[in-house]
Amino acid sequence: MMSQVNISLHRPTLNELYPTSKAAVLIQVTIPSLFSNPIYLNVSTFAVTEDNSLVIESVSIYSTSDGVLCTSVDEPFQMNTDFYQYRKYVIVDFVNTADTPEYLYLLVNLRVDQNTKFGKIHAVAAESNNRTVEYKVSLNSPMVLHDTEGIISSGLNKIVDGNYTSCIKLPRQGERPPWFWLTLSVLWLKIAPKPFQVTVVGDQISCKPHGQNLIQVTYPVKNANLGLNNKESKPFSLCEFLYKDIQNVSRFVECTYECNCTEDQECHEISLFMANQEEGTYWRLCELRAQNTF
Repeated sequence: MMSQVNISLHRPTLNELYPTSKAAVLIQVTIPSLFSNPIYLNVSTFAVTEDNSLVIESVSIYSTSDGVLCTSVDEPFQMNTDFYQYRKYVIVDFVNTADTPEYLYLLVNLRVDQNTKFGKIHAVAAESNNRTVEYKVSLNSPMVLHDTEGIISSGLNKIVDGNYTSCIKLPRQGERPPWFWLTLSVLWLKIAPKPFQVTVVGDQISCKPHGQNLIQVTYPVKNANLGLNNKESKPFSLCEFLYKDIQNVSRFVECTYECNCTEDQECHEISLFMANQEEGTYWRLCELRAQNTF
């Protein structure tokens, strides 16, 4: 006969996570037969890499087996502090009337903070009776084509930190590949998947879509034959170049483009292609920022 409560964690959906995304984790509680003692649970989140940005919004009853009756969840401590965004202490009251082990599922609703960073790894933990179980949750990472060793990807947070002086070096002629191709969700730019303007800020860059030193900003478009999930030949449309601005106190160039996407599916991501055929040029990408146009 089972003598103590056991817990485990599961994630019902495996959708990718971005800033402001919602997520959920299920805590499965296995209850011994004819058992009615309360369960005391510490539910928490923590970051495996860097700062924690996975907020616990609520813990509630999701479902129970037929033999489990009179369930309730109580949070004796509900303080509006940063600490309690990442930790919930809950008491679960129940009665298992069956003569076999039964199940109780708790739903932990989570939210990704808007100031999170690319590729962060978090964990959700549940502790009861001195036993702790964990479930790791990874955030989406932008794609840098042919960056197989992750050298460029590891520095991408520098281009969305609001600081022009933190930049990433771009590939030069003779390197493989000799160009830069980035695809990312617009949620990383803190905008909605609606028409938008995007500004590319860099050192020794050009705003032209063609030539030896070029930038092309694109968004995906629908195609009846290919759809939006064809990775080999996804159709796209160029964003329109609007204007160029040069910072007076530095070499930074700002290139602003308008992306006239028409549907959520078309507006959900952008791609940035940059190439420079000038030999020995030291050039850098320093910032991406965006705003919805309506």
